[in-house]
Amino acid sequence: MDIVDLIDKAIMKDVGEQTPRSYLGASGLGEPCDAKLWYSYKHPKQVQNPRVHRIFHLGHNLEEVMIKYIRSAGLVLHTHDENNEQFGFTKDIIAGHIDGVIELPDGPALIEFKTFNQKRFDTFKKAGVKESDPKYYTQVQIYMGELELSKCLFMGISKNDCDIHVEYINYDPIEHNWAINRGLEIGKEKERPGRKYGHKSNFNCKLCDYRTDCWKDSVGGPADE
Repeated sequence: MDIVDLIDKAIMKDVGEQTPRSYLGASGLGEPCDAKLWYSYKHPKQVQNPRVHRIFHLGHNLEEVMIKYIRSAGLVLHTHDENNEQFGFTKDIIAGHIDGVIELPDGPALIEFKTFNQKRFDTFKKAGVKESDPKYYTQVQIYMGELELSKCLFMGISKNDCDIHVEYINYDPIEHNWAINRGLEIGKEKERPGRKYGHKSNFNCKLCDYRTDCWKDSVGGPADE
């Protein structure tokens, strides 16, 4: 009996029963490839790799642990409204849900939890999220702008040794408005917009869930951006 195989099949059965979202997720608006962003809205797919879902679940569970730690430390952290709905926003075709809002001495702030492997954690700790993970930087700028918050407490956790690093990020209205406007424009496109990468053998394309659809009519020539 292959226990791992049984676990993976159970994971994918649960994934298959989920309804694909009908909105453009704010967390993905920092995606550099217009084509991938367009596919994620027009033709959403569930990730078909059970290992990736295990990574998602681990991140979510660590987020719950961090929330417990923060509240145990006496800090006030809001994650749900009076109807027990997760805080978030909707703007036309774009929607997003936040990890929470933390009450700091100088006012409320968005809080965002991210888990990293050790290499990415070290890069984040050294360079900051804007350089190490620009998608996450764009994500928190959108959340801050739409929820009218001026700062974000970004908390990164190493999955290797549970080290924690905190970065405070100020609201950047230029990044926020650029990301929202880009998402709205891409969402209106009837045809697939240009790809970011020049060949289907590109590492990013190989990892993309939309690779087959995106390159089905091309042998992988120059990027058509």
